[in-house]
Amino acid sequence: MTVTENPACDNGKSSDKTVISVLGRQSIQAGSNAVFPVVIKNNGGSDKTYELSVNGVSEWGNAKFSPSSLVIVQGGSSATVFLNVEAMADATSGEKVFVVGVKSGETGKQFPVIADVTAVAVEEEAEETVGITRFLEIGVIILVVILVLVALFVGFMKMKDNQDEDDEMSGQQYY
Repeated sequence: MTVTENPACDNGKSSDKTVISVLGRQSIQAGSNAVFPVVIKNNGGSDKTYELSVNGVSEWGNAKFSPSSLVIVQGGSSATVFLNVEAMADATSGEKVFVVGVKSGETGKQFPVIADVTAVAVEEEAEETVGITRFLEIGVIILVVILVLVALFVGFMKMKDNQDEDDEMSGQQYY
């Protein structure tokens, strides 16, 4: 005799036949984004509708589900929803913890997720720009000084040539 499980009978087992996996940690540079895949596997025999939510991002960034925050997964199959998280350009560095929620009917689960935000070094970029600007200013000043010295040299040479010609002409007498 063979005994098989009837899907209509739960025999006291949990009726939750959904497996959800969420990527738990990613690095994001301020001003850019990262994608967190949320995989929902419906091991049940019937289709289920899942509603996804995210909390705790609005203080330092923006979040959006793609293709949608509402997904229908057929029984025995899985679906992947992508959570696109963008850190604001002025976000501070550090671990930012937020929560991804997945709800089907009255039951739901929440998953803590971490974004390692790295702030853009604005001061370093500004200092580098100031350094290059200062270097170019000094280069232009040196070039102007060289041009003035060359002009003075050429002027003195012409004055000397003119004075030599005057001396030669004054040394000759015309009768």
